[in-house]
Amino acid sequence: MDDHLIGWLTGLDEDRLARVLANRPDAIAAPWPRRLDALAQRLTDTFAVMEVMRGLPLPLSNSCRRASSSAAVRRRTNWPVSSG
Repeated sequence: MDDHLIGWLTGLDEDRLARVLANRPDAIAAPWPRRLDALAQRLTDTFAVMEVMRGLPLPLSNSCRRASSSAAVRRRTNWPVSSG
């Protein structure tokens, strides 16, 4: 589980969390997640993320795919993540 995502979710105020959930109704579909770790799992589920990406405008979708591919390469090769 991504502790960074759980920490980020914990730090959101009610309005910002509502916006996240409004943009990802799949994450709160029944059965509803009862804890933030369950919500984080749904938000990062590979299939769910791919479905969200399919609905994005093409330029943004392509950018997300490139970023995802770059992150996968860094994980496989242990390349450091650029800070800027």
